Amino acid sequence: MGNEIILNIISKYGKVEGMRLNKYTKGPAAGLLNGTRTFKVNLKNNIPSSVTVGGHSLTFLYAGQRKTCYKCGHEGHLAIDCHTEEVDKVNIFNEDDFPAIQLSGESHSSRAGVKE
Repeated sequence: MGNEIILNIISKYGKVEGMRLNKYTKGPAAGLLNGTRTFKVNLKNNIPSSVTVGGHSLTFLYAGQRKTCYKCGHEGHLAIDCHTEEVDKVNIFNEDDFPAIQLSGESHSSRAGVKE
């Protein structure tokens, strides 16, 4: 999934101030991109632990994050206990809902990590 789409998803929850593509640091793959991006975000709303966009599952991790269900995005229960109706899920999106946006500037700070 393109970085621009992920930036647009995160921008629903706060202002994205920077992004970094992470690399492996050890072993034979050292220096190669590992598929994880790190974002600096000024959060206005909690990001669900897992978001599905166009069939791709993204996992979000950050300090102080509230735990949410991986199936529906709501707080208060785990995925194994999820009985949320499809129409009430807050973490399922279509890729077409997120036109690409560009991030100006570059930052090496981080607050949230996402891995496809």
